[in-house]
Amino acid sequence: RRRGVRGEPNHALLAHYQVGVLDERQRALLRVLAPVVSDEAFNQLRTLEKLGYVASGYARLWHNTGGVWFLVQSLTPPHELEARVDAFLTDRLLPHIEAADDAAWRTMVDAAVEAQRELPASAAASAGALFAEIIANRYEFDAEARAVAALRDARKAELVALLRE
Repeated sequence: RRRGVRGEPNHALLAHYQVGVLDERQRALLRVLAPVVSDEAFNQLRTLEKLGYVASGYARLWHNTGGVWFLVQSLTPPHELEARVDAFLTDRLLPHIEAADDAAWRTMVDAAVEAQRELPASAAASAGALFAEIIANRYEFDAEARAVAALRDARKAELVALLRE
């Protein structure tokens, strides 16, 4: 049975599709996917389908795991929101990536490389990243160089296979 606040017409869905423990290559693929899923989810779920004021998608990395997240706040019931997000993944996002030609794929990879090399916006953001490494009991001095190398070597077919899993 679904419960909510009586008289409240809004519903929300936070869906996380976890990829699992990732190696360097899979982390690179998620970095390529991040801006694509964000843009495509906004365009499809919010602009075209008009699901609600809040409709967004994210590809996120957390330590050695990763996944794709969707957040939707809407008047549409949660079970329908979930079905629409599932349809977005299979009917919109996957075909969009599969249809990307070599030039479009290179543009996606170059954007991910640029984002990876971007300096933190503040000292607090920089410190937060360092403390996350301390909390995880690791610090990899060559992590950025390895991440950029993995991004440069990322292949579209690998991302498609990862999404199909």
